[in-house]
Amino acid sequence: MFNPGSRVLAYAETKVPAGVDGLRDERAQMGVVAGVLWLSMGLLLLIVQLLPGTPREHVWFVLMATPLLMLYGALCLRLIIPWTTTSMGATALVSALLFPVVGVALWATGGAGSYMEIMLFPAVLFTAWFQRPLYAWLLNGELVLIVASSFLYDPDAVAAAQPARVLAFGATTAAVTWTMKAVKYRMLEAEALQRRYAGEDPLTGLYNRRAFDEHLGRILTEDADAAGGTALLLIDLDNFKSVNDALGHAAGDAVLREVARRARAAVRPADVVARLGGDEFAIVVGGGSMQAAVRLQGELEAALSGISSAPAGPAVDATVAWAVAPQGATNADALLQVADARLYLGKRRRVSLTS
Repeated sequence: MFNPGSRVLAYAETKVPAGVDGLRDERAQMGVVAGVLWLSMGLLLLIVQLLPGTPREHVWFVLMATPLLMLYGALCLRLIIPWTTTSMGATALVSALLFPVVGVALWATGGAGSYMEIMLFPAVLFTAWFQRPLYAWLLNGELVLIVASSFLYDPDAVAAAQPARVLAFGATTAAVTWTMKAVKYRMLEAEALQRRYAGEDPLTGLYNRRAFDEHLGRILTEDADAAGGTALLLIDLDNFKSVNDALGHAAGDAVLREVARRARAAVRPADVVARLGGDEFAIVVGGGSMQAAVRLQGELEAALSGISSAPAGPAVDATVAWAVAPQGATNADALLQVADARLYLGKRRRVSLTS
């Protein structure tokens, strides 16, 4: 069955799956946002040092922490870090190692009541949106601990109302993380549903023509790179019109669903079964040889013979034809033409045998 939902929700997995362009775009966006975030934080820290009234007791620590933040931001913006291929665990580890640098800057800018506390919220938002749920909670929890660490080195923390600030920061961080994750999940759930409707045949649950064309082109490229073959099988039902004429379209729909079920059961889970339209179906078998295509043709014709939606109703058989790349053709259009020509000959042969 066509089921893109698991791929769409794979933002929570370790790496972006091949062929999921939306997720790949989001990972690239993640790098750009991270670059802007850390560059702007470092730049703002430098600018604040020039403002009157800014505490400068530990200015040298600020000046040491700032280049690290800006360097990381610059690396992100130049996309030197391979965001689309790096695991989410690795990106979370980098953030976990970078946050203590922020803690040093927080200490150096006043500790309890530091103006830098408010600057941590962009990092909270970034982590809550882009990171997988477990990492988001752990990283944002680390930021809360960094804010609370002022109790360890600032004797005036309680007098400066730091307990209330830590509680407010922690509660707000938790609320923001939960809200962002809920919104992200609903958005991805809606995207999964949209992809499903865009690529699924509503009657049979198989791939539709649009999704089939995309998959065929992709698997031809992948198998060519791997020096493998791709088998394409076309299925056309015989005597299907008589079912609709004798029993109505509801009976015809039942036959199509049964054809889909039997075709799906005859192939491997990784193979793609599609309904191209009407009573035409197609199967794509990655790594398929000519011998495998011929064998599968016979199995399908046997599995799809004598299908009827009523005991006394007309029975439906199927004509199956195959083509194999790269022997028969090297691109999707040519492969379809080869299989379609064989299908036409097969239909004529069946007609001549029954007449």
